[in-house]
Amino acid sequence: TSRGAPNPLTDPIILVSYVDSQGFRKILSLKEVEGAEFFNSERELLHALTDIIKERDPDIIYTYNGDRFDLPYMKERAKVLGIKLDWGRDGSEIIIRRTGVGGTAAIRGRAHIDVYRMVEYLSSIGAIRTDHLDPESVYRALLGKEKIEIEKMEIPEMWEKDPHLLAQYNLQDSLACFEIGEELLDLFREIGSYTLSELYEAVRLSASQMVEKRLIIEAKKEGRAVPRRPKEKEVLRRMRETYAGGYVKEPVPGLYENIAVLDFRSLYPTIIISHNVDPELVDKPLCPQDERYVSPSGHFFCKQPKGLLPAALDRILQERFELKKKLKELERGTREYKKVYAQQQALKILANATYGYLAFPRARWYSKECAEAITSWARGYIRMVMEEAAEWGFKVIYGDTDSVFIVYRDEAEVHKFLDHINNKLPGIMELELEDFYVRGLFIKKRKGERAAKKKYALLDRKGRLKIVGMEYVRRDWSGLARKVQQRVLEIILKEGNVQGALDYVRKVIDDVRKGNVSTEDLVIYTEIQKELHEYEQKGPHVTAALLLKRKGYSVGPGTLIGYIIVEGSGPISERAVPREFFEGKNYDPEYYIEHQVIPAVLPIFETLGFSEKDLRKGAAQRTLFDFA
Repeated sequence: TSRGAPNPLTDPIILVSYVDSQGFRKILSLKEVEGAEFFNSERELLHALTDIIKERDPDIIYTYNGDRFDLPYMKERAKVLGIKLDWGRDGSEIIIRRTGVGGTAAIRGRAHIDVYRMVEYLSSIGAIRTDHLDPESVYRALLGKEKIEIEKMEIPEMWEKDPHLLAQYNLQDSLACFEIGEELLDLFREIGSYTLSELYEAVRLSASQMVEKRLIIEAKKEGRAVPRRPKEKEVLRRMRETYAGGYVKEPVPGLYENIAVLDFRSLYPTIIISHNVDPELVDKPLCPQDERYVSPSGHFFCKQPKGLLPAALDRILQERFELKKKLKELERGTREYKKVYAQQQALKILANATYGYLAFPRARWYSKECAEAITSWARGYIRMVMEEAAEWGFKVIYGDTDSVFIVYRDEAEVHKFLDHINNKLPGIMELELEDFYVRGLFIKKRKGERAAKKKYALLDRKGRLKIVGMEYVRRDWSGLARKVQQRVLEIILKEGNVQGALDYVRKVIDDVRKGNVSTEDLVIYTEIQKELHEYEQKGPHVTAALLLKRKGYSVGPGTLIGYIIVEGSGPISERAVPREFFEGKNYDPEYYIEHQVIPAVLPIFETLGFSEKDLRKGAAQRTLFDFA
């Protein structure tokens, strides 16, 4: 009921909702609300929730951030109220464990699945693409579904003015959490299966823990010794070690048509397998010269016997390739398809995490020499592909770690080139066609940038845009900046109309000056990283957070602040108003033009030969062919 982040010592639980796979739906409320069961006290409400859990007797309980917030908060409230949340099948209470990553919450006899932990991990490896990890964004990105959205700081006001809407929001939160959890459950069950982990543990494993568990299983199968965990002194020494990473060829800026993207299939895992890379086989002096795989870094590996790491990876990849073949024979959406897809996805995650594990300072099988050798081979192979592509007459416009972007004239020639390269690659290494793209835009390096960043947009044959490294995928820009950038890319790539994109930006600038912009498009979101008094320089988000705090809101590390820059004479950092306090149309149009709209699209137009002046005023009419 207090504004801002709730305090479990003072703020009661006012609404709880429960849904399950049998279609059961329940809202428990401290107010009389249509569709909800009313309770006179929080104590009665929590007792009723406990009764539901015991009666419905679920094997799995899903929460969204339940490890770090919901369950610790509920347990603290129960303590304040002098009651017990005995949800365990043995009558035990919720178990809260504090750890370095925010803690965990366990329920004996039931698997507590924190769906946020699933989403957080999959987002970190690029398996889920969304700039926010809130339930609404993930629900939309993963399942294509929408739900009611309410700003967290608006909840106290909503409880007073429209408790019915808040109750429906609460129920939809539970439903979204349940459906996201069900969608991802098979994947984490398979991860648990491959690492011999309980489901509860599998959801909370880091990538390194997954790999290590699998290697321990493989080592025991073969009767090999398992290395001890490194001591802290050794960990600190390892943390100081460095080596060169993957190779990146700076993009040739411009607008291109007929682009083929070529990818090495599982580059690092296949290098490990094809060159017998293993910590136990590196740089062994008794290994004959003609029985060595010698890396460009100088480290070498005996061809025989097969190492634990490459043998385990080989089995993982071969199983995955077979599962991918099987997928083609199954009907999408069926239960069997989903299970097989989850199996191959779990194997992909394990395989791709192996290289990083070798360089992880706390790894049992740590080897800087192996990691260094792998990246040196990777750099050599990607360079080889680019050099050969140029010899074949393709224009190489970009290369990054395991991918090469080329401009082609004939599709058949691209497939011939792939066959040519694959005949030269060792072992199970393979170069594949990721896709053909109709059109692509590669952004030029900005003044002051030391190296080119991954900034490009591609249009595939189904009319879908792939946008990488631009403001569109960043949270700390206004919705206006991201929308304008995306629309500019759509007009240029889908419609092939550069002049139309320029005209569109000029119209947006005009609309901003006239006040024709929605409030939501003006909001900029930034997370508070530390206590407010610890900030030496107060950026706009800190100014907005201090205003919230003075108005009685609870603000601290982890709070996401939404703010709008308003008109005034002071510095921009002092003119930030929390979204909750913004009224009317007194936003600063020049700020949004100069610091949001123009910076979001200027690199695109500069790449195409336009200047900032051209965005503001008329310029000579040009067509797409002027940039080809």
